[in-house]
Amino acid sequence: LADQASGRIARLSDDIPVSYEAISEDWLTAILCAQVPGAEVVGHRLDLADDGTNNRRRIFVDYNEAGEAAGLPASVFCKATHGLNNRLMLGHSGAILCETTFYNHARAMLDIEAPRAWIARYDPVSFNSIIVFEDFAGKAEFCDQDTPVDRAFAESQLDLLANVHSRFYEAPELDRELAVLPTWYDRFHNLARFHLEESCRIGFAGAESVIPPALFRPAEEIWPATLRSLTLQRDLPRCLCHGDVHLKNWYVKSAGSIGLGDWGVTHKGHWSRDLVYAMTTSLTVENRRAWERDLVRYYLDRM
Repeated sequence: LADQASGRIARLSDDIPVSYEAISEDWLTAILCAQVPGAEVVGHRLDLADDGTNNRRRIFVDYNEAGEAAGLPASVFCKATHGLNNRLMLGHSGAILCETTFYNHARAMLDIEAPRAWIARYDPVSFNSIIVFEDFAGKAEFCDQDTPVDRAFAESQLDLLANVHSRFYEAPELDRELAVLPTWYDRFHNLARFHLEESCRIGFAGAESVIPPALFRPAEEIWPATLRSLTLQRDLPRCLCHGDVHLKNWYVKSAGSIGLGDWGVTHKGHWSRDLVYAMTTSLTVENRRAWERDLVRYYLDRM
């Protein structure tokens, strides 16, 4: 993090800022105004920090007259890895590589509701990175664990997944533009380096009160079975998969369309994992039992 300590300022589009404070109007101009002759960013301010797995920040932007006339965005939303812990986890697990590859190559090939990025950059040596997104503030609402999911919402989720999976099903781009993406087998084992087995055991034990006894008794068999499933899936046909389709990564635009964000677990794998993951984390147990077979058929029809 020597660059961060030196306070080096990002000015060119190829620069990756070492902190949000290192972002300049020149850099924002290079990112946001490249397609508008004469447009310039003349001022900006940072919103409050939101640090978690990523270092997140909204940036409010002021333009000169040409930029204002072109309707360039008044704000952008950014995800970065400026902290050492962020770099270590997201770099070694592969999340930075996966998400920047999605936005630099796969996103433009898809006709889906998903965020678009002005720029997605990362340094494979230091794991410093930044992605600058369109800002959804006031335009979309992200779901959470309390969001009610009815049959129409569930079908819209499967519409989007089928669109992604079918576009890249055994597609040549998997071995060209997207060749650097890991398989799910490799992605899982990268994640497992961060105490995943221990965390799963602790979580399973802590959930004993809500797990049926018949499932809880063979608890020690679940992790080995998970590893065996990875080996089985490795030999199935591949497509592009999102990998992390729990409900909090879905959003609803103000016009009613349903979208999917956070593509940091993007990988090459079999569509079945995304399908099952989406249904089991979005639906109540009762609705999943009632709709599961019909939803699988619905998805396969779309594929």
